[in-house]
Amino acid sequence: MNKCRPFGNIDKARILVIGHDPKLQRSDAQAQYAFFLNYLEKQRPTRPSERRKYDFASSAVNYVQQLGGPSVALEDMFFTNLCNEFLERPIAGGTVLITDDAAERGTQAIEGILSSGSFKVILSMAPQVLYHLVRLGFVANPAENLLTFLRTARPSLAAVNRKTYVPVGRSPFLKVCGRKYYHRGDGVPLIPILHVKQWPLNKRMEPHYGSLMRIAATNAKDCLLS
Repeated sequence: MNKCRPFGNIDKARILVIGHDPKLQRSDAQAQYAFFLNYLEKQRPTRPSERRKYDFASSAVNYVQQLGGPSVALEDMFFTNLCNEFLERPIAGGTVLITDDAAERGTQAIEGILSSGSFKVILSMAPQVLYHLVRLGFVANPAENLLTFLRTARPSLAAVNRKTYVPVGRSPFLKVCGRKYYHRGDGVPLIPILHVKQWPLNKRMEPHYGSLMRIAATNAKDCLLS
């Protein structure tokens, strides 16, 4: 398998969720569909390895529902990744580096998804995803805080050599998480959020991201009501 596939009904979905990549940090499993969401089409597996995939998919759906509100159903969501290719995992661990070429291919695919659907909001997960979306002009007329984010979220050269993503700046996502931006082509609102693996927030992250994620939820609900 060379690629992971998007998941959802593009004719019904109102929320486009953009994940990072299909490579789990501690598993060699290759997802047939983004976030293993096809696992939700059957009963929860009994084998631990399969059950973890089911639970990961369920967590992704629950996460979006917490942001969008209880009226949001699975059919309202369309999931893809910025990179649906199975990139090489860093030997030393860490966040997989999405190469510029892979990000460009992924952004083009996402543009195609947007043009085929009728989305009210885009939820963009993780700093590296937003970095590439801003870098490639996916976001219309970047605000000053996004331009600052772009400078500070750039991957460090030392990390690139290890095939991992580590930003040159300290916590650049704090400047943009939860805020509302817009896609360049049709003005669909885009809200940067933490990756599902970081949700719910632990005690260490709550003081930094708690209020920002509440802003994200408010913005997401407003977009769906508009």
